[in-house]
Amino acid sequence: LGVLAGSAPVVTGTGGYGLVFIVIDPQRVAPEADFPGRAAELRRIVTTGRPLAGNASVRMPGDGSMARRREALRAGYVEVDDRVYARLSALAA
Repeated sequence: LGVLAGSAPVVTGTGGYGLVFIVIDPQRVAPEADFPGRAAELRRIVTTGRPLAGNASVRMPGDGSMARRREALRAGYVEVDDRVYARLSALAA
């Protein structure tokens, strides 16, 4: 979907890609008061499934990011790659 935001059809490097966010208000398409409950039930069903061989668990999109966020909050800092830190420092100078 990045093509919709101006990226090349096939991205071959680390730049020139686009991001498209499609945001849907659940109340517009399924006006039920219990959407959060239904979404939680879907999550429960998916994540209690049998994981593929070699995987500890079934994960949902965002699970890894949320785990890293919780760890950063617990630790009190965010780890940043040295190259990213150097680039940010150069931009701030």
